[in-house]
Amino acid sequence: MTSYQFSIRIATKKDIERIVELWLESAAYHGELDRRLQVKLDERASVQMSFEKDVGAEDVLLLVATIEDEVIGYIHVKVVSAPPVQRVSKMGFIEGWAVTERHRRKGVGETLYRAALRW
Repeated sequence: MTSYQFSIRIATKKDIERIVELWLESAAYHGELDRRLQVKLDERASVQMSFEKDVGAEDVLLLVATIEDEVIGYIHVKVVSAPPVQRVSKMGFIEGWAVTERHRRKGVGETLYRAALRW
């Protein structure tokens, strides 16, 4: 049996269009499960602007999983202020995390998550 081969790397501006597609795919999936999670049809531009702003930001981690040159998943993590009752002042918050349907259940999402934890 062969192992499933993919790589994890920091996202670049060239990846944004594909990350937005993955975000929209995930949003559509969750919108089918719960109508309250449905997004407006015209949200692509604002989602893209959000990712463009976050690529390379000091307090943001945006990783992609790739097979050859194809982006098959991503994880988007931000450093946020912790609630005042917490002992730490800052913590990581997962903004988004998705793997395209045909590559799910192969360890891609878990590997992205573990890479984010190391950050």
